[in-house]
Amino acid sequence: MVNNAGASRPGRFETLTDEAWQGDMDVKLFSQIRCSRATLPPHVRASSAARIVNINAIDARYPDPTFFATTVNRAACLNFSKALAIELGPENILVNSVDIGFVLTPQWENIRKRRSPEDLRGRVLHPMPSEEVSLGRFGGADEVSGIVAFLASDRASYLTGTSIDVAGALGKYV
Repeated sequence: MVNNAGASRPGRFETLTDEAWQGDMDVKLFSQIRCSRATLPPHVRASSAARIVNINAIDARYPDPTFFATTVNRAACLNFSKALAIELGPENILVNSVDIGFVLTPQWENIRKRRSPEDLRGRVLHPMPSEEVSLGRFGGADEVSGIVAFLASDRASYLTGTSIDVAGALGKYV
């Protein structure tokens, strides 16, 4: 099972309402909790190659105060993945996290509309990878899906509780 839900909610601590916090937490953390809970008994436990892969963001370990709720909630998602991996490991159910950076998806259009609606061609956001990513580009959805497919494969049968960045070296942490 792959948990892949997200939304971008820009805002700093003092500008985010309780409703914004709750909405962000529901989309990110609680979607992983609810989907995992719903599929665990009937499907995941019945599988001979039980896997849960949670799609997260590098903001979980590389805080961005301009996306304050995302940073906090994605950190909770990483802890959820690790705790679930520890709990389900004895049942041979593998739980891992794939943490994305700048991956070109329709989500970028949503971010552009919120950050700079007057920038119709996305010129404000598109320079970002060259400034912050060692590879100097956005990642592609196929690069993320390749890691997800690997984690779902038999070749990853000894990986659980891991967190793999797909971010072109964005995230200045060890």
